[in-house]
Amino acid sequence: MNQTTKHPLIGTLIRDGMTVFYAFIQGKYTEGTEQELEKALKPKKKHSGFTRGSGRYLCGHCGRSTRDDGNGDSVNVGLCSQCYEVAGIENQISDGNYKDEDEKAKFEAEIEALNNIVRARGGKP
Repeated sequence: MNQTTKHPLIGTLIRDGMTVFYAFIQGKYTEGTEQELEKALKPKKKHSGFTRGSGRYLCGHCGRSTRDDGNGDSVNVGLCSQCYEVAGIENQISDGNYKDEDEKAKFEAEIEALNNIVRARGGKP
């Protein structure tokens, strides 16, 4: 079902016989052409986005070295931002917090996209 794209963070799926490209950009499911998604995924900040002065720690799930980026409680539970997001989505799925199978499939696709980010950055989800 998933085809390979040039960019490791862009997924494909077949809908009504047509290939659809998708990515999770800033926590939102986004569809578009492969070129549009590649452009949207390019880093826009010049700095790392980590909280200044924060110490490094190893993610308790994927093993990557990371720091507090100011996006929630990931540092308090010992996870990198992506693993923290995956844990939240998996919790929603296990609690049955989805309307139908399509929404559940979107959640699962978001988990796979986040895991691709972890893999691209050297982690093992």
